[in-house]
Amino acid sequence: MSGAVVEVVSLERNRNYRFGINRAKVPAGTTAVGLNAAVIDPEGKGNIAVWGGGAYPGTSIQQFEPGQEVTGAVSVVLDGDEFTVRVSRDAHVLIDVFEVGQWMRRIRRG
Repeated sequence: MSGAVVEVVSLERNRNYRFGINRAKVPAGTTAVGLNAAVIDPEGKGNIAVWGGGAYPGTSIQQFEPGQEVTGAVSVVLDGDEFTVRVSRDAHVLIDVFEVGQWMRRIRRG
């Protein structure tokens, strides 16, 4: 499954940005997704973090250097229909949901 969320956005450093999934492409009952987050042309050395909701977890999925393009893949437990992205330096970010499978719909069901 690709394209449930595909966005290219400019993010400012050290701010939390919430993104919603497209329920027309993601089945009801899905509580987690696999996604790629690509950082494009960051202003400096830093990292990108992606998580469901709540406070910033203090961990990242990928580090980057100035002007570098990097991609990090992560599984995220959704907060309702949303997840959160944060970069430590201003950068353009592309987000693509690539996996919504039965096993992911079962994560919160135990």
